[in-house]
Amino acid sequence: MSRHVRADPAHIPSSTYRLQLNRQFTFAQALDEIDYLHGLGIGDCYLSPFLMAAPGSLHGYDVTNPARINPEIGTREEFERFAGRLKQRGIGILADVVPNHMCIDDPANQWWWDVLENGPSSPFAHYFDINWNPPKRDLVNKVLLPILGDQYGRILEDRQIAVFYERGGFLCRVYQKPLPLAPRSWDLVLEPAAHALKRQLGENHEQVLELESILTALSHLAPADETDPANIQQRQREKEIVRKRLGALVEASEAARAAIDASLGSINGVKGVPRSFDRLEELLARQSYRLSFWKVAADEINYRRFFDINQLAAIRVEDPEVFQAVHALLLELVGQGLIDGFRVDHSDGLRDPAEYFRRLQAACRAAQKTSRRFYVVTEKILVGDERLHSDWEVEGTTGYDFLSLVNGLFVDRGRRRVFQRLYRSFTGESPEAEYLAYASKRLILQTTMSGELNVLAGKLDKISEQHRWSRDFTLSNLRHALRETIACFPIYRTYTTERDRHPDPADERYIQSAIVRAKHRNPSTDESIFDFLQRVLLLEEPEGLDEAQRAERREFVLSIQQFTGPVMA
Repeated sequence: MSRHVRADPAHIPSSTYRLQLNRQFTFAQALDEIDYLHGLGIGDCYLSPFLMAAPGSLHGYDVTNPARINPEIGTREEFERFAGRLKQRGIGILADVVPNHMCIDDPANQWWWDVLENGPSSPFAHYFDINWNPPKRDLVNKVLLPILGDQYGRILEDRQIAVFYERGGFLCRVYQKPLPLAPRSWDLVLEPAAHALKRQLGENHEQVLELESILTALSHLAPADETDPANIQQRQREKEIVRKRLGALVEASEAARAAIDASLGSINGVKGVPRSFDRLEELLARQSYRLSFWKVAADEINYRRFFDINQLAAIRVEDPEVFQAVHALLLELVGQGLIDGFRVDHSDGLRDPAEYFRRLQAACRAAQKTSRRFYVVTEKILVGDERLHSDWEVEGTTGYDFLSLVNGLFVDRGRRRVFQRLYRSFTGESPEAEYLAYASKRLILQTTMSGELNVLAGKLDKISEQHRWSRDFTLSNLRHALRETIACFPIYRTYTTERDRHPDPADERYIQSAIVRAKHRNPSTDESIFDFLQRVLLLEEPEGLDEAQRAERREFVLSIQQFTGPVMA
């Protein structure tokens, strides 16, 4: 592993052995291997992520609840027993930390479930990197959910989307996947049920009055775009009270349950009768998410993903509240002395890696009640002569750079022409490596990650309007310049922070190199557009900007840094 020259941490692994934990290899099974590992001379076990993940996950990087140990792997007691036995043998534990993203494909992710139910008014809305005001107006205050296997209309009229009742509330089922429904939209089911119940029992019957009171309470809930903390808290409280009241009514009244069942049968439509799905479509339009064909994600996705994986949504771990929620259990185990080091996954996805590592080290020191540095390594790929930033409080990388050197021992440079002929025989081409990388990144930007590029281009277009020297650059030209510059970027990303007044010299060289290459590959494009982009990336601001405009520029730079890495990868 790459190392920085600084005081040693409290624990330094001498040798590690990775254990891939999942339902097929649990803590209990790993317990049986400890004596074998001790006999090998292993100093530390490097554990794959063991927090609660998507059901059946074989790798654990699709975390759904960081506050729980994955029950498919074992209990807290089983982990403590495993860790204790390792300690007896003098073996430490390195734990995998996944601070960038969560799996959103399972209801076990209660944060995401709450966001889908409550939209921007969810107390967890700021946990995820969601653009609530995207270019597409129909997506304002909504999250795009590209989970359909065909066009929305076909799926709807094929009855593959349906509403059902469960424990005091209503859910939407897409195929077999449940999704929450906003409580304020339940009136589309409950109002027809109330009318039917009134006809059956009379308008003054207590069950009729209770159902109408529930409808009134739902109408008084704060809307999904409410952001005042006090109103959000009230909304969360009141909707749960309504849920309990509805559940009690359904439990006590067969007539109420039958009326609701009849309303559900009606709203779910009749196959072959298109207009019978109108009320269901209206209900779905009132949600804080928009169901869509999966192919739509490439152009219109409005939450940051882990690379281009729709099921993995990026989290805003730079927010102190989110940081605490993601790391609380792991830090508790550090405080118990059961974890001796961390391997941090995909640090280039972090908004500010240096700040993240400072915060992580401070939290580990507090958990251990010591001033000694905690052992942390990061998954980071260094390109060419790139060096790890010296302000990262880590011991180094997980070793991609070292692995590249070792692999070089097994490469016979004298066989280069043979492999070139082999490559040309099945591709029909013989491009230079640099061009191949450029063309591949350009393809990604035109296809699977074009949606993110559109968002960035929109931000850059807004910045261009700040000054008379850049206001005539069109959105199309800015998008082109942005795409070409990212495709020419020589490393994964730069690391400008909110605190910097200018990129550090190394990052400045990488930015200038990308701009020069982009100009060279696009001789017909007005160079002034690339010059404008360079000034923005280098934080060179024209005179006369106010604080809000400066903040827009800084936000753009921080956003593009989180984007260039996935494109490169």
